[in-house]
Amino acid sequence: MLQQKGTAPSTFGYIPGPVDVSRLFGVDVQYNKTVRMLLAAPATYDLRSMGYVSPVKDQGSCGSCWTFGTFGALESWMLKNGKGVWDFSEEHLKDFHGFDPTPCVGGNEYMSTAYLSRWCGPLNEIDDPYFPDEIKRPTLGSLQNKLTSEMIFSTTANIKNALMNYGAGDVTMYYTASSYNATTNTYYYSGNSSPNHAVTLVGWDDNKTVAHTSIKGAWLIKNSWGPSWGDQGYFWVSYNDKKAVKYAVFFQVTDTTTYTGNYQYDPLGYVISVGYGTSTTAWGANVFTAKGNEDLLAVGFHAVAQNMSYQIDVYHSFNGTTFSNLLGTTAGTVNAGYQIFTLPSKVFLTKGDTFGIVVKFSGSTYPVPMEDSVAGYSSAAKANHGESFVSNNGTTFTDLTASFPHANVYIKGFTVIRDQP
Repeated sequence: MLQQKGTAPSTFGYIPGPVDVSRLFGVDVQYNKTVRMLLAAPATYDLRSMGYVSPVKDQGSCGSCWTFGTFGALESWMLKNGKGVWDFSEEHLKDFHGFDPTPCVGGNEYMSTAYLSRWCGPLNEIDDPYFPDEIKRPTLGSLQNKLTSEMIFSTTANIKNALMNYGAGDVTMYYTASSYNATTNTYYYSGNSSPNHAVTLVGWDDNKTVAHTSIKGAWLIKNSWGPSWGDQGYFWVSYNDKKAVKYAVFFQVTDTTTYTGNYQYDPLGYVISVGYGTSTTAWGANVFTAKGNEDLLAVGFHAVAQNMSYQIDVYHSFNGTTFSNLLGTTAGTVNAGYQIFTLPSKVFLTKGDTFGIVVKFSGSTYPVPMEDSVAGYSSAAKANHGESFVSNNGTTFTDLTASFPHANVYIKGFTVIRDQP
């Protein structure tokens, strides 16, 4: 789409979901294996100079910026980790995210994560090319990768460290043309409007001067309005901006062959979370039936807060209230976002076996992540009796549908088909 420098399309495309992201703001993470190493941040950093940024794209008049923010981050991670050059299909994400908003109305990073974690995508751009319209086009494209993590960081130090470790991040901002300086390609917004635009974070400069604020320093942003906008599609957002880069999301994937089975009841991912009063610990569980002779290798879930503790237990038996016959267990700490955790030993499943995955969540008064039906957002969510369970003591469980008739716990199990002798 041809534009005058400094102008923006009439639509942006970021719409918040029910999740209160602000509770993560300003919380430092613990540096564990999910965060890699703590690196010393230089005064300036630019992923473009290292070849770790994919080309600038153009969302046109469609409110699909959030899809470009997601894949801008993931494409950068692929480049930084030696996975080669990828061009993922924003069209497929905007058309088949599964939520209520139509393709050009908008979305957010939680919708992206749900789409990726249920293995709906990513697809290649060539298999489903981008069109800035509301039409859902069928595709013959195939899944290219499988999501292993969506990590959320929300302090300047943590975000910089993540950029150096993982590549570009998916971030949000409030955009208004009056806050943009087309001469210097800088941006500073001091108001209170909610974010309306998602972009890709690719670097920073601690000494960058931005008009209308005395605070030095700015984030380097890759936009989705084409290379004719801004500085070849890029611009700088002040560290002092009141709404931009309050948190950043980083995605990681694995090959499609790593796991062959995805046991899940939560195609729409993290919509709400629940807990028991003032307690910061609660248990969530899903009960599945093995579809074949498989090995359970890993468990995935969404941590709703920074620095949470978890314990994963896999059981063979469940009588409706109590789990028994422990098959595998692992525990640790995790930072906010969706993660897959590899079990210390694979769990052997036989076709027709019932197995339960129980997770103890600690670190939030609403620690159990759930998919649920929210009007205008995730109304397609549905649940059945006997699928998801919750507990306040880890011993006696109750069916989640007794309190939330359309909800399931956001816990997944990942398997591979077992070789037969």
